[in-house]
Amino acid sequence: MKRFAYGFAITLMLVLAGPHAEAGLVAPDHILYGNVSLFGQPVAAGTVIEMRRAGQGEVMVRYILGRDSRLGEQYALRTPMDVIGPRVEGRARPGDPVEIFIGSRLAGETSIGLEGRAVRLDLDPQNMGAGPSISIDDVQVLEGNAGLTPATFTVEMNTTADDTTVIDWHTEDVTAIGGASCEAGIDYLEAAQTLEIPAGQMRGQLTVQVCANEVVQPNREFHVVLVPRTEAQLDKGVGIGLIIDDDNVPRLQVADATILKPEAGTVSMTFTPTLSRSHEVDISVDYQTQDLDAIAGLDYESAAGTFTIPANKLSAQVQVTIFGIADIEPTKRFELTFADPVNVDIDGVSALGNIVDPRFDPSLIHDDDVVNGEDGITGLTEPSAMALSPDGRQAYVVSESGHSVLVFDRNLSTGHLSWVATHDTSSPGFETATLQGPMAIRASADGKNVYVASRLSKAIVVLERDQNSGALSFIENQIHNLPTREGSDVIVKGLTGVKALHVTDDGGHVYALGAEDHALSVFHRDPATGELTFIEAYFNDTPDPAGTVVKHMNRPSGLISSSDGANVYVASRFGNAVQVFGRDNDPDSDNFGRLSYQTSYKNGLAGISGLAGAFDLVISHDDRQVYVIAEQDNAVVWFDRETDGSLSLRKKWTKGDTGLPGLGGPQGIALAPAGDELFVTGFGDHSLTVFRRHSDSNDFEVGELSPRQTFFDNEGDVTHMAGPLAVVPSFNHRHVYVVANEDNAIVLFRRVLSDELFRDRLEAK
Repeated sequence: MKRFAYGFAITLMLVLAGPHAEAGLVAPDHILYGNVSLFGQPVAAGTVIEMRRAGQGEVMVRYILGRDSRLGEQYALRTPMDVIGPRVEGRARPGDPVEIFIGSRLAGETSIGLEGRAVRLDLDPQNMGAGPSISIDDVQVLEGNAGLTPATFTVEMNTTADDTTVIDWHTEDVTAIGGASCEAGIDYLEAAQTLEIPAGQMRGQLTVQVCANEVVQPNREFHVVLVPRTEAQLDKGVGIGLIIDDDNVPRLQVADATILKPEAGTVSMTFTPTLSRSHEVDISVDYQTQDLDAIAGLDYESAAGTFTIPANKLSAQVQVTIFGIADIEPTKRFELTFADPVNVDIDGVSALGNIVDPRFDPSLIHDDDVVNGEDGITGLTEPSAMALSPDGRQAYVVSESGHSVLVFDRNLSTGHLSWVATHDTSSPGFETATLQGPMAIRASADGKNVYVASRLSKAIVVLERDQNSGALSFIENQIHNLPTREGSDVIVKGLTGVKALHVTDDGGHVYALGAEDHALSVFHRDPATGELTFIEAYFNDTPDPAGTVVKHMNRPSGLISSSDGANVYVASRFGNAVQVFGRDNDPDSDNFGRLSYQTSYKNGLAGISGLAGAFDLVISHDDRQVYVIAEQDNAVVWFDRETDGSLSLRKKWTKGDTGLPGLGGPQGIALAPAGDELFVTGFGDHSLTVFRRHSDSNDFEVGELSPRQTFFDNEGDVTHMAGPLAVVPSFNHRHVYVVANEDNAIVLFRRVLSDELFRDRLEAK
């Protein structure tokens, strides 16, 4: 190492020998050289390195970094010397104190050494012994319309300190006006406070409150100024706060893009960012692609940059190059994300890029698993049912043995679930909730409420849903054999062994099945509060109010209403039958929501077959078909629905039929939102069967099914689907969830839109 340093010094002296190596009594130069960095980061070529006489500021010599290619990224300062006679201006003598600057930053202090010597001195402001460097970021914040909007700045250090770093900070007006309170003309609350960053940590945050209003204003700027109280260096000591007026900015909208993947070469996928309205000034937004299951460099070319929509224009374009691959592959996706908006609102905006191989045509592919005990999830033991919020942003799951309700946030793009909370009777606010053995859960169409059927409690639990956060809070219980309301003489009936719920599309009523009571109970729902009031119950082998005896409703387990509100249908597991009830659907009627028994369709009678163990059922969105799953018959049975609500048997599909290896003991059924697919879970063989549901064609009748795909637990990458009880498609039909009771899991499948490539999204981001 010493030999290398000596050799480098000789090289420097030879390289830099020049005009100052004069004949006569002038002494050889003294040379300082070494590495250059700013708080540990490289310094750009072209930066000026200066030696100044200490205490005087006189520039003695300077070097422009990178000027001499032989020095690479190092610097060298050749200091003219004199040692005899009167001091010559611009020359130094041994022992003279000097300061070395990188640009305007002091980065080193030393004394001039002997003439003819080369001394290494690495430069960095942090070498001055003044602690870590500190910088504060810049922040843009949408002003808001009411109250206070936080503008949060991040203060970072380039290394940790041994002691707490104390930083005083204060705000300064630029074009924004600060004040003590948010009165007219005040843009933000002025502040002068202290930030402490504990020893061992490298960052902290400080917040300035911005005054929201509905006044159209230009964007305004204020500064946050840092003043370290403890030993530290300021790298960037002023943070710029930009208040963006959102009373007059348009919102950005970006639709998903879908393209057919070529077998070779490349194609260009186009995204079209569009404003909700034109703006009088230019807007700009940064964009960046992010991998989902498409991989940058393999499936597409990563893209990042900034697009601008000029004043009075509405849209721009972002192009992403898609690579062709000869292999047949499922649909792959990436996400286009947006940041750093100028004069536009982009909150929550992103877009999906769908790369579709037209040769690949499955309905679903496995995507993800949510498993009890993983990722911090607790309480997901023996899950029995699941419901999605109407906006698709939350999923709610009930745990039969955990006696709990779990809340998950749901990513609208990927469908992935993030556990938020598990509520049971030990949770604050849920102490009196009757959550023993919950078997069913439903969300109201207005998004205000979630209802839980608790089998062991013989009760329905009414929960309020925060429509912004999705959080749940307990409202009330409706308990078997207790008054429906405090002080009421109306007693709730029919909820012994309650295991199924249905909330009508009109939001007016909730229907429940008490399996052990062989009963169907009717509740009025208050649309403002979500509270329930018991109306009446219908029992097997018992006359309804009109005197008609309800037949074959033994152990009812599934129910649904028609979208026109005219009928309610019940699947009875031990009755091996489907019951049809008429429903008063006139909101102005005193009997609104009340039922009248019409008929039953029982396995083995009047030509009906396939209904042994009738477990659950769905109705098509146009009310023309009803599909019933039968646990004992391992079957799906198709009925046509007539205008009077009656049913006519059309066809059945059974395990073992061509293309149907699944359907063992089916217990879950769901129809895709578009009505083009039907999903059935087989509890007995741990399967998920996907049917294609046909519209009118030459080969199939309207409503007819054909097998499309079957998944089994422990086949391929499906490893957590034992005991599938329920299946839930998302409202935009991108994702399908299976509730796996025995594996304590929720299995996520992603739908491949190979035959509906350009369908608009049904859920907002």
